[in-house]
Amino acid sequence: MKKFPVQLVHQDARGQLLAIDRGNLWVESNLIVTRAGVTRGSHYHKETLELIFFVQGQAKAKVINLKLQVHWEEDLTTGIAILIEPFGLHYIETHRDSVWLNMLSHRFDQISPDVHLPTEEERRMVQALFGL
Repeated sequence: MKKFPVQLVHQDARGQLLAIDRGNLWVESNLIVTRAGVTRGSHYHKETLELIFFVQGQAKAKVINLKLQVHWEEDLTTGIAILIEPFGLHYIETHRDSVWLNMLSHRFDQISPDVHLPTEEERRMVQALFGL
């Protein structure tokens, strides 16, 4: 996972135009509305890139790259964008009612989704390395 810089493209008396991403090809965008005290995610993708742009609320993102065995956390508030790369086991824990834009590089396929739950071995590794 990496923090994604949101860039100011234009500003005038009317307000601002912010670029969330200029370079990746997103084929699906979703607006996610979540109540406080909820954890979303708890899965990883083998092929899909996932960009999260936080619109409002407060949450914490926790990502464990299962291939590299590294752990990263980011506080999410308005205007923060993060990129979750393949094999990034991710959790979004909301502290307040929250809204975010979720963009995927592969369309969600109901028949064969690129959504994978961690195996028991992966769970043990995450627990041993990071205490999560």
